[in-house]
Amino acid sequence: MIQLRVIISRRNFKEFCSVSNLVLSHMIKCFAANYLVLNLDKMNIMKFITKNSTHSALHIGYKEKYIEETMNTKFLGLLIGNHINSKNNIEGMIPKFSAACCAIASMVHTSNINTVKSIYYAYLLSMAGPSGCAV
Repeated sequence: MIQLRVIISRRNFKEFCSVSNLVLSHMIKCFAANYLVLNLDKMNIMKFITKNSTHSALHIGYKEKYIEETMNTKFLGLLIGNHINSKNNIEGMIPKFSAACCAIASMVHTSNINTVKSIYYAYLLSMAGPSGCAV
């Protein structure tokens, strides 16, 4: 399974929809050329909005099959909503960092440095998630 994240930024809503549909079309054709299938049923799309903007439904799809719009998603291990709020991300990371510190502190006096490094990197990779990018 391949996890893919595409970020498209446009100020104009119509242009955003047009570019998004074009990118999706190119992705599907690229996948097909490599004998792969892009499953639109497992995809979602999120539009960041300001507090003062009105909600406009997204219609991004291919051949009458549209991608589901979501209000929040996990990206690089962080919970991101369509109204960006760093408080949720910080609250989600605190238990992970606390667990990593506790594990390292409990092993530092009884293990060699290579074991402690292995624990450190294991926690770092677990926080990175499937994308492989640490936060």
